[in-house]
Amino acid sequence: MEPDTNCLVFTLPASVNPRAEGAALLAGTQTATGSVACRLATGAAFGLELGARMPYDILSVWCSHAIETKRTQECLTLRLIDVEEPPSSDIVVKLAMSDPSAPRLWVETDAEGHQAAMLTIYPAFDDVEPYAAADLEFVLVLDLSSSMAQGDAFKDLQCAAYQVLQRLPRAARFNVVLFGSLQESLFPVSRQCTPDHIAQ
Repeated sequence: MEPDTNCLVFTLPASVNPRAEGAALLAGTQTATGSVACRLATGAAFGLELGARMPYDILSVWCSHAIETKRTQECLTLRLIDVEEPPSSDIVVKLAMSDPSAPRLWVETDAEGHQAAMLTIYPAFDDVEPYAAADLEFVLVLDLSSSMAQGDAFKDLQCAAYQVLQRLPRAARFNVVLFGSLQESLFPVSRQCTPDHIAQ
């Protein structure tokens, strides 16, 4: 789900590029369970049910297609209705939350008792005062875990990071933090956005 103003947005595309579909099936995004390729048989019935548990109150739900919902303050289950076959347009669900910009922390424990935590920060920019470019610092945090560190995904990540850095104000400072099994920074402290520093 992606943030969009005060909403979280879930999108299920109506169709997937065949090349992207094949790449998605081969990608290893996690190792706890396996991936299974599923194909919808011709003439088979189509149905979709989604569940969401949010860290804060769900204020409203909007969907691009007709739905039935069951809901508590923080949990939601929705089901598409009046749909016999896959829709020809994307299925979009928007959830408005009471405080989408508040930090959230998830802790997961694997079968061996090891714990991992994920902190999500989505700041509210509405009340940010304008700053001079020299006062700005940008830190790009790049995920190099599992499949992100290999092949096309890694090349795409490098390209995207380079494009972002090229567009930063030259007077601003930046750094790049990589994480996967370990964490490392491009520079010990953030540097000015000069072409030489960006090229590193």
